[in-house]
Amino acid sequence: MMSPALIYKNTIGLLIFMILLSVSLARATPGVRFVENKGQWHSDVRFKASIPGGDLYILKNKLKYVFYRQGRQGHEALHQETAMRSAKNPNDHLAHAIEMTFVGANPASTAVMGTPDPASINFFMADNQGASDVRSSGRVTVRELYKGIDLVIKATPDGIKYDLIVSPLADPSQIVMQYSGQLEIKLHEGKLAIATVHGHFFENAPMCFSGSGKVAVPAVFDLRGSEIRFHFPEGYNQHDILTIDPELIFSTFSGSFADNWGFTATYDEQGNLYSGGIVFGLGYPTTVGVFQPSFAGACDVGILKYSPDGKNLIWATYLGGSGSETPQSIIVNHRGELVIYGTTSSPDFPMTSTSFQPGFLGGDPIYDTIPPYRLVGGITMEQGTDIFLAVLGNDGQTLKGSTYIGGSANDGIMEKNRPLTKNYGDQFRGEVIVDDHDHIYVASNTSSADFLIKNGVQTSYGGGFNDGVVMKFSPDLSNLEWSTFVGGTGMDALFSIKADREGNVFAAGGSNSTNFPITAASIKTVKPIPTDIDGVVVKLSNDGTQLLGSTYLGTTSYDQAYFLELDSTGHVYVLGQTQGLYPVSTGVYSNPGSGQFIHKISNELDSTYFATVVGSGSRTPDFSPTAFLVNECENIFISGWGGALNNPLSGYIGGSTFGLPITENAFQKQTDGTDFYLMVLLQDAGQLLYGTYFGEINGRGEHVDGGTSRFDKKGIVYQSVCGGCGASSGFPTFPPDVWSRTNNSPNCNNAAFKFDLASLLARFETDTPDFTERGIRAGCYPLSLVFLNESIGGENFLWDFGNGMVSDEEDSISIIYENPGIYPVSLTATDINTCTRVSRAKGQITVYDYAFEVMPGDSICNGEQISLWATGGVQYDWLPATSLQNANSARPVASPDSTTTYVVSIVDANGCKGEDSLQIVVIPGITPDFVYQKRYDCQDSPEFVFTNTSTNASKFYWDFGDGTSSDEVDPTHRYAESDSLKSFTVTLRAGESFCSETKSTAVRAVSPFVPNFISPNNDGINDLFQLNIGDDVELSIYNRWGRRVFYDSEYKNNWGGEDLASGVYFYEIIFMDKNTRCKGWIQVMR
Repeated sequence: MMSPALIYKNTIGLLIFMILLSVSLARATPGVRFVENKGQWHSDVRFKASIPGGDLYILKNKLKYVFYRQGRQGHEALHQETAMRSAKNPNDHLAHAIEMTFVGANPASTAVMGTPDPASINFFMADNQGASDVRSSGRVTVRELYKGIDLVIKATPDGIKYDLIVSPLADPSQIVMQYSGQLEIKLHEGKLAIATVHGHFFENAPMCFSGSGKVAVPAVFDLRGSEIRFHFPEGYNQHDILTIDPELIFSTFSGSFADNWGFTATYDEQGNLYSGGIVFGLGYPTTVGVFQPSFAGACDVGILKYSPDGKNLIWATYLGGSGSETPQSIIVNHRGELVIYGTTSSPDFPMTSTSFQPGFLGGDPIYDTIPPYRLVGGITMEQGTDIFLAVLGNDGQTLKGSTYIGGSANDGIMEKNRPLTKNYGDQFRGEVIVDDHDHIYVASNTSSADFLIKNGVQTSYGGGFNDGVVMKFSPDLSNLEWSTFVGGTGMDALFSIKADREGNVFAAGGSNSTNFPITAASIKTVKPIPTDIDGVVVKLSNDGTQLLGSTYLGTTSYDQAYFLELDSTGHVYVLGQTQGLYPVSTGVYSNPGSGQFIHKISNELDSTYFATVVGSGSRTPDFSPTAFLVNECENIFISGWGGALNNPLSGYIGGSTFGLPITENAFQKQTDGTDFYLMVLLQDAGQLLYGTYFGEINGRGEHVDGGTSRFDKKGIVYQSVCGGCGASSGFPTFPPDVWSRTNNSPNCNNAAFKFDLASLLARFETDTPDFTERGIRAGCYPLSLVFLNESIGGENFLWDFGNGMVSDEEDSISIIYENPGIYPVSLTATDINTCTRVSRAKGQITVYDYAFEVMPGDSICNGEQISLWATGGVQYDWLPATSLQNANSARPVASPDSTTTYVVSIVDANGCKGEDSLQIVVIPGITPDFVYQKRYDCQDSPEFVFTNTSTNASKFYWDFGDGTSSDEVDPTHRYAESDSLKSFTVTLRAGESFCSETKSTAVRAVSPFVPNFISPNNDGINDLFQLNIGDDVELSIYNRWGRRVFYDSEYKNNWGGEDLASGVYFYEIIFMDKNTRCKGWIQVMR
């Protein structure tokens, strides 16, 4: 068996600031492809990729980045270069190149692309320097970059990423990367920061894994001058096994320009994140149309709704009156509306017309601006407090319901330096939930003895600083269905609430009352130390009238329950803090002597299933819990913060995040002691599955100023944060195009993050090779598709494309379906550490057959029409349309005036598209024409000589009108002898191919007759010399001595021998052709 390799992974990030625009390389799209060099570029280039903001060139043992001025890149930038030079502005840089050279690399290394994309690229360039059939891919591997080390460069949805794969026994110290061309290079918070003229280019801190990428290995950059090496402070074990693969989905600032603190967060079914906090003034990023776009008082609630990926702020609104408000807990009901529970000191907090308690009752003023400081951070409640509840519509534009609830003293708040206020922000705790019918339940506390109690199991205030309260409202907050005190003579408060399948209501919190209402059969009926603080859990009937169970949880020292969860069978899980020796069950994961306890107890609260403690082992609480979950497979999820704000000098319990249990695959292994901490435990706390820090290193400390956040049942935490205090933007935001990476305020921002700690969901998407038709599931053969793995979680993957091809490729893969058919596709993701272990996504690809047919080409005569036809489609588009009738039909009528090629685009019922063409040859217009000449004969009829003057014809047919014809081009014809003048129609049919045209002309013909006797005596018989010729002639008469006695150039048969004596005379007839002369004699008899 091969030994696992060590893999170094790094995501490259570029941030260019130009005027007010930013371009991020770290968010590479699936369209980024590595194109091979087949002569279209300089021979040093192996591959090139166009990236946001510039180009990446893969050279031999070198990567070269060229970043262009924003708005111009690549070819366009080159066009601009001359103009920029002429400006002679040394600070107006067009481009900046950075080179990363692998020092001492193997000169014989080879670069090969991954699975090529189906489509090829052709380059056409000057001087015949183009290249054809150029291929591209989403991955390039440089083999044997160093001995036993490969370099893999690939485009991922989160960036251009490169991996250095170190084979067993290979030496990673060979890897030396030298940068050149930069303005400055330095390490910043573990990242490599490289300055260019356009901004900074970042390389994230290295993430290293062994065991084929399954076990995290600590690694850091080692910067020496401009050279980077890798240092492994703990070495690495090639046989470690990864247990969970967590994923940070997004992390963002609110972007508020006003001071804005984080309190609470929740989610909806679509995965949107809602974050609630408080805002001190104008500058909050409210969106158009929201319920309250303007700041109203000392501090208002601020609510933000983010898209599932954190890239978009869907809406943001203020909520409050002229005083101060804080949101302790939020949840989305089944209608998609946001339910908000909090505390207000505003007599004009927004109410609806159906509010259960529309009037503010208030209480004693509470100040945190003058000693003794009684709240947090300067928040002042000048008119005391009431609890408020509000329901915002899904779009944030409508207040669906709202009410106060409270008495004459302060409600929904615990002052600082009171017994139960152990952590910074405990002043503002409690929780709101909804049932299947959207009834609203709240667990909180009150100092009002006259707090309105309805149908409650405890109708009287127990005494002390506070009592816990539980209440149930109608969905629109118009009716209080029931409410009850829960408390004794000391201080009591409830922080968490849940309902089981039977509708029974559970609540958890803390108490130092010796007479807290405890049921007889509970786990602990008596406080170990009467005056100390213990956790409490109560079970109430759905109508609030019965206390079905109640118990203390604790030791002889401080203990307090902050969160309560129920599993699918109704068992109760409690998360809290302890300073005592909290009991630890056998066989569970624990960190002995730690200050956070987890306790699983029966639904009746009368028996323990297990208990354990987790943390640093410092015998005091490390962090303040902010979210808690038990999921479907009963794994346990915890979120909390710890650090400087819990300073004992300020009256809090203390603790830090140093020394908390961190797993090898932690998202963040380092802490400055004042960060968030996330933990996952196996069912019944059997094993630590995951532990990580999350926060800014060397900042003022991430925290919340009150309130609670939530996990969904998939194991995704939606956490609100007060981050970046002191105007820092160092809180870790992700991805690069998240809503806001900047804290714009002069102090803090309500940051939020969404972190998937245990989900496994196989899912994939399809696209075309050019990434222009995402989600395509059908097409015509051959069908080329790119399959994109968009699974959440997963260690191993198996594709089955339904066409006989399978693959274990983790990233995208290109497939060509060569034949029509229906292909079932599946992607199986496996991770043994999740509840589901195996997740399978299924889909179906339909590859259509198509049967398009287009008529063959044809010919027509000039001026004719022809019906074109195509079959197999439901849509047709013929071009050019100018000579067509109904160019969008299957059978348009064409009337071209010259030879035309028609192109038809066809779409069938399945959306398949085809294109074909045909040519209609138009035979040029034929013009038949001819002329003729007569060749006369004195004894016979004239001979007709025809001259053909037709155009655009090659075939001819003559019909002479006397029953004879000819197919000669220029025929000659003589009509039969006839004594009388006859007229004939001569017809010429001129043709080309199958086209023809005709022309007809009438001709006259007669056999010549010349009389030789006239008797001009006016008796009407032979008085004139009448010629039967049919045409005009030139006539001359001569006497016997040769003297011309008569002449007529156009003789009309009108000479009768006038003035001539009887005798013989001689005639000469000249025909119209001037070439034919006939001579003879004529007797004149008088």
